[in-house]
Amino acid sequence: MLQAGLVHDILILRSQDDLLESELVEAKKKIARLCSISEKNIFSLSNFVNVYKIPFWIIESNLISKILSFLNKSRLLDGLIYNLNEKYSRLGLTLNQPELQPRVCRIGIFGKYSSHGESYLSIIESLRISSFYEKVLVKVEVLDIEKLEGDLSKTLENYDGVIVAPGFGFRGSEKKIEISRQIRIKKIPFIGICLGMQLALIEFARNVLGLKGANSVEFDEKTAHPIFISENNLNVMRKGNREVEFIDNSFLHSVYEKSRSFEIHRHKYKFNLDYLEDFEKAGMFFTGRDKDTHLIVEAVEKSDFFFILTQFHPEFSTSLCSPAPIFNAFLHYIVRNKK
Repeated sequence: MLQAGLVHDILILRSQDDLLESELVEAKKKIARLCSISEKNIFSLSNFVNVYKIPFWIIESNLISKILSFLNKSRLLDGLIYNLNEKYSRLGLTLNQPELQPRVCRIGIFGKYSSHGESYLSIIESLRISSFYEKVLVKVEVLDIEKLEGDLSKTLENYDGVIVAPGFGFRGSEKKIEISRQIRIKKIPFIGICLGMQLALIEFARNVLGLKGANSVEFDEKTAHPIFISENNLNVMRKGNREVEFIDNSFLHSVYEKSRSFEIHRHKYKFNLDYLEDFEKAGMFFTGRDKDTHLIVEAVEKSDFFFILTQFHPEFSTSLCSPAPIFNAFLHYIVRNKK
């Protein structure tokens, strides 16, 4: 870069682990000499186990102060520090040392893309962020539904709560349906997201309503009981940020503390409203609808234990300062009811 005439104002040295003070002093001297930069403008940044602590490091290391100074914006420093502390004040020790939390929640995520390391990262991080607010240590395990053998109820005994993950296609769907059945029978705290919602409702239709062969037209176009049908008969994806309306006095209304919420969607199939009355008579309550048309079921719940199904993706709306309410409520329920 120097050969190209680009002179560094600030350098950040990345490393796997923290350097010894003597090593850092020597490294800064050498780099300062070779790069024509002041040692005061060289910073060492080793890997963080908890990436959410990096904003604090930026302030504590005086890096942000240096950057603002170069931009002649030093007057903004106090405001930035105040805003950061204000936003993160609720997290406190939980953010800095989550491993010290005395309460532990073991969560199993059942999906079919577990061979891809980051397939369910948004769900895992959503749980992790919510754990900061609920002051618990959350331990998450992703399970490949297709590799599970034997008695699935035994597998469920390892977890305090379960999430059936979103996805597409028939592969693994029957095992997810069986997992949903076991969850319902054992009353294990449960969130079903997108396809997870659809398969849980198909399970309920088959085993509670007695609708033999109930299915989604995605898997069986000739099913006698199409619980999920094409969104618009054009096989077009319904996606993006859409407003969901929650029924007054529902559990989800109390969780969100409001009647409406914008949530992110990505699906092709919708619940067949012809079956709605039968489901609700049997104890499955449809408490979230698309605000504009009221023709699309967005959320379902049961009243006898934590059982929440969403057509939308709450994990895509999570941020460190604004966790998805569903995940907070999920962990809160588990901790409160854990034996």
